[in-house]
Amino acid sequence: MMNSFENARTDPRNAPNPAATEVPFLGQWRLDGGPSSADVGDGPSPLPPEVGEERLSFEPLGEGAGLFEYRGLWHRAGSVWGQVQHPEPLVQLRIPDAGRTWLRVGEDRAIIETPQRYGLFFISAGAGPCHIRNQPGEPNRLIAPMMTVRRLQAILEGLPLPRALRDLLEGRACPVVAQPGVSVNMRRILSEIRSSPYSGEMRALHLQSKFLDLIVEMVADLSDAREQTGGAGSVEQRQARMARDILMAELTDPPSVEQLARRVGLNQKRLNAVFRDLYGAGVFQCLTRWRMDEARALLTEGEVPIKQIAQRLGYAHTNNFTLAFARHVGVPPGSYRRR
Repeated sequence: MMNSFENARTDPRNAPNPAATEVPFLGQWRLDGGPSSADVGDGPSPLPPEVGEERLSFEPLGEGAGLFEYRGLWHRAGSVWGQVQHPEPLVQLRIPDAGRTWLRVGEDRAIIETPQRYGLFFISAGAGPCHIRNQPGEPNRLIAPMMTVRRLQAILEGLPLPRALRDLLEGRACPVVAQPGVSVNMRRILSEIRSSPYSGEMRALHLQSKFLDLIVEMVADLSDAREQTGGAGSVEQRQARMARDILMAELTDPPSVEQLARRVGLNQKRLNAVFRDLYGAGVFQCLTRWRMDEARALLTEGEVPIKQIAQRLGYAHTNNFTLAFARHVGVPPGSYRRR
């Protein structure tokens, strides 16, 4: 069992299975109506190639905190049962940016994780194991910062907090604390984590700063700070954020601005105006920016072909995507990937 997140570090290139590393997480897999990790050997074991592919990495972020990154693709229906190995109560954010999973912690309610919503979890000794089911054939990608309750208390000391966080810090929370929507800012932070240009101590400092950025976003989401503007403006902002969520969920085939405005109950002119107030640009410009943010994240990973990235982001022709990416980023996608 790990006594400190500082004692755990692994490289995903050398870590096909968390049980074989110092990742503070212990998991076992089981296929529906089929074999399990117990049939392969004693204790946890990596997924056989015919079952799926998984990669889990962990980086410490100072005392009492760390960052998980998960990538997986199951070829057959199955589940993972896992337990975080740490003696203190923990707080975890699970922020998906690809795929869907069904998740339950202990006996708490089950939730569906999607790229549109992230989960805030309170993990105590009595919470029980985490049960996760992935969709076969659907790639999953997840970033999950984790910290001790004590570390989060130190970070948030003296700040006014929403009730959900106060209950969590005082040990009164259920395992599933909240499931807010993923904001544009949070997506940007995820992209910056995945594309961190640093190594060594500079990488550690960079990830620590992004970790704190995620905490700020979480507190804002739970306190509904973005809607505390009063009057009709807050209603229009909710409608604009609903429009943003629709666009992010439908990047492959997004609605027109006219269709989007009708779906959220605003006229086109007003929707564009509220978008400019919230996000600094109109709907079409924001859609392009968010597509390019997703493209950069996919290119940085180096695993998805450029043609497939173009199709995933709604470009019927790869050349159109290449021109749009070069215009937005300054270099073509192939050159960006090779940097």
